[in-house]
Amino acid sequence: MTNGQKKNNKKELEVFFYLAPSKISGVGLFSRINFKKGDILDKFITDDGVFIKNSSDIDLLNKTCVEVKGGWWCPADFSRPSFWWYINHSENPNVNCNEENVFIVAKNINPGDEITINYGKLDKDADNTKPKFIGKKNLKSFYQ
Repeated sequence: MTNGQKKNNKKELEVFFYLAPSKISGVGLFSRINFKKGDILDKFITDDGVFIKNSSDIDLLNKTCVEVKGGWWCPADFSRPSFWWYINHSENPNVNCNEENVFIVAKNINPGDEITINYGKLDKDADNTKPKFIGKKNLKSFYQ
C-alpha cells in the first residue's frame, strides 16, 4: 500500500430505509429496496420502545408516543428515535402487525414507497390508538 492509499475495512452500508418529507404527515419512513407481500420485517426493526404508565408530561406523550391500555409506548431516547417511530398511519397500509407483534408486508413495496401501518391495529388491548393527524392547519399548534 502506498502512502496515499488507505485500506477500507468497512462493509458496504446496508441501508434499507430513509426518512423524507411525507405527503401523509410531516416526516415519513421510505423504502430503499423491494419488499414482497408476506415478507417479514422483524429483522429490520429495532427495539427501542419503552412502556410508560404515567408521566407529568402528558403533552409530550400525546405528541410522540402510542397510547394503549394502561399507558404509552414511547421511544427509549426521545432525542434519537429509530426510523420505526416515523411510520405514518394509513387505513390501507402496506405493513401490518399481527397479534404476536410481527410486522408483515401487506402489499408489495417498491423503492421510494412510504412505509405505512394502521395505528388502530397496533395493540389488541388498545383503548386509544386513534391516530392524531397533524394536518397543515394544525401543524403550528402541534409544535407549541
